[in-house]
Amino acid sequence: MTGEQFLQAHAIAKLALENKLPALSLQAMREAFRGGPPLFDAREWLADELLGDGHHLTGTGADAFTARLTRDALAPWLAAPAPGGAP
Repeated sequence: MTGEQFLQAHAIAKLALENKLPALSLQAMREAFRGGPPLFDAREWLADELLGDGHHLTGTGADAFTARLTRDALAPWLAAPAPGGAP
């Protein structure tokens, strides 16, 4: 994927979110990353109280996020067989 293609996909995803279409936003980014690393929707993973300022995680929030990312997203992705049998 070129930088320009990524920027176009990002613009579509942003526009979709602005119009309250989160599924379309996620789909745009998934399509942009097709063939590359997966995209995980983690927006609902943590309670608001784990955000120190409404946007950035607290230390406890960061630990909880890392644990969930590892358990629910990265470990299954890394354990899945690669296309073509390559590791």
